[in-house]
Amino acid sequence: MPTSLTYTLKDQDKAHGPRINLTWSIPAKPNGVIRNYTVFYSYNGNPQREISGIDALSYSVDVLGGATYQFHVRAVTIKPGPNATLTVNVPEYGRKTSIQIQFDPAFRCTCTFSIDLEFTVLLEILSKVNEEV
Repeated sequence: MPTSLTYTLKDQDKAHGPRINLTWSIPAKPNGVIRNYTVFYSYNGNPQREISGIDALSYSVDVLGGATYQFHVRAVTIKPGPNATLTVNVPEYGRKTSIQIQFDPAFRCTCTFSIDLEFTVLLEILSKVNEEV
């Protein structure tokens, strides 16, 4: 069984959504020569996915915000051994946007606030605010 299975969660950026980078160490007692590694994972009850032939001690997976992932890593040898297992709860994500709304100067009201919403929802909110003013 691979040891020290850990992860790093990389936030979304302009190129792609969030990713989990899994890392592990060589098994303390391998069942023979290690040919490569296999990663199995699933999330929120969806079917398990299998990635075989990994020649490194790490692997990155694109993930969805708000999902719970179950990861298993196995060393491939002549005799299958146990899996290293890890559960990761990926937090919800969205575009963080700071906006400033200035109302009519006669009201002398300036509001600044930060919200965590998708851009289309943000536009709907701004549209409703403009209709009310």
